[in-house]
Amino acid sequence: MIALSAVGLAAQISPDGSSLLSSDRPEEREAGARSLTAQVPLTTESKTALIRLLAREKGLIKPEFPKLPAPSAVGNESAAAIEEGYAEYIGWLTGEVMKIADAEPDRSDVWYALLGAVPGEGASEYGKWLGTHGDKALPYLMAYARDHRTDDLDLQNRFGALASLAQIVAFERRPDIAHHLSEADVQTAVKVIQDAIEDRDHNVRARALLGLEIIGDPGDLPLVDHVALTDPYALRDGGDSGAEVQFPVRDLARRVANDIRAKLADKGSAH
Repeated sequence: MIALSAVGLAAQISPDGSSLLSSDRPEEREAGARSLTAQVPLTTESKTALIRLLAREKGLIKPEFPKLPAPSAVGNESAAAIEEGYAEYIGWLTGEVMKIADAEPDRSDVWYALLGAVPGEGASEYGKWLGTHGDKALPYLMAYARDHRTDDLDLQNRFGALASLAQIVAFERRPDIAHHLSEADVQTAVKVIQDAIEDRDHNVRARALLGLEIIGDPGDLPLVDHVALTDPYALRDGGDSGAEVQFPVRDLARRVANDIRAKLADKGSAH
């Protein structure tokens, strides 16, 4: 939690915490949100307030950090603590809104808040959770995955979306669960990941490979093997000879191929 002056904030917090949600200070918004979640059960108004707050915070993520005190002004450790505290707050708030989404998945505002500005890291428990709500998350994730803008935030959004799409595919292909998507929708998600293997950005190609690893489909092995032989991204590391060349994406493709084959072998030995 962001460092708070409990005494100073206590006098400002209304019984339900709502008076702080519109504050310009993230620590005050967090204090207000935590006051809301202390209510058991949450009221309809409190749920809506938390969802709207997350939507606001997600919209602020891009400009928020440049506005934080510069390291030269507060010291490197203090600046890092502020940034870490804000990230922890966003993680906590996201978790609270996820609970609302689980209980009321047909609310459109909850999915806009979770995915409307930043999709989040797909190779995580959050990404796995999105996989269980593919019918709601798919339109947002497809848009991010197909976004070819190249600034840092757009690339991070694309990375997260590719992994989350893979989580959706893996979930939908499990035989033991009720499916949320048609096979055509699942195949569209797979095609977006496969197409990213051909992207100009080597980082996008790497994230697509990791997505195929999550899916674990043997049908993708020819594509992964091809990348392991041909991906053009090279690093000149020097090495003992002074002219050693490394191919990180090819190396990753070999690892992904080995992992898919190992999973197939484990499945075969289990039968």
